[in-house]
Amino acid sequence: MQNDSFNNRDGQSVHGTDPINGHVGERDQALSKYYSMVYLIMFGGVAITTFVSWLLAYPLRNAFVNFLSSGGSVAIMLVTFVPLILVFVMGHNANKDAAASVNLVLFMIMSACYGITLSVTLMFSSAGSVVNALGVTALIFLLMSVLGRNTTSDLQRGRRVAFALLLGVIVVSLINAFMGSSMLEWIIDYAVLGIFTWMIASDQQNIKVAYYQLQDSGATDTMMANYATSSAMGLYLDVLNIFIVLLEIFGGGNNRN
Repeated sequence: MQNDSFNNRDGQSVHGTDPINGHVGERDQALSKYYSMVYLIMFGGVAITTFVSWLLAYPLRNAFVNFLSSGGSVAIMLVTFVPLILVFVMGHNANKDAAASVNLVLFMIMSACYGITLSVTLMFSSAGSVVNALGVTALIFLLMSVLGRNTTSDLQRGRRVAFALLLGVIVVSLINAFMGSSMLEWIIDYAVLGIFTWMIASDQQNIKVAYYQLQDSGATDTMMANYATSSAMGLYLDVLNIFIVLLEIFGGGNNRN
């Protein structure tokens, strides 16, 4: 029997009762533990990115700048593409009963790679911009997480629209790289901010939907762990993109280069 919560595309209630024994309380407790596991992995990735970017942008700044000046910028460009490959691999593993430790290690490597590329942005950012971006990012994550976990509205319907808008923003960004329009850059920044703000709430809700579906399908603990890592990766990318675009906004667009 379903409660008053909305149903997902498969007709399952997002806040649904347990079809076996009906113990909603026990199932909700298990869901909370699953969320905790997702958050632990996500914040672990954020911690790695923070440490690596801070290390290269500040204590090792001179050595890192010398490395970039001596041709290391090519290596940084290559590092930029590594996370794209890792995201594909982790997404592929999420649908398999592969070792959960593999996805976790790949996520850590991805987080370190983003730390390397983020350090370059931090070098051109003022301390005030960084602090403001961190504070607003944390506030957005908190508010949208509460919304995503507690709303009874189906946020998943907007995911395709968000992805379509994101692709459009990417195309416009590439075009504007040649045009150099400051007004268009401003529009792009706020469009990206809006898209990933929405994605946090959507991803938070999707964790709940996926968890119930996995439980109902009899997924193994390994598959659950892989989906937890995949979910953590989604939230991590949302937060990272919001932080970067806020750095650009608070820095007056001086960080784009």
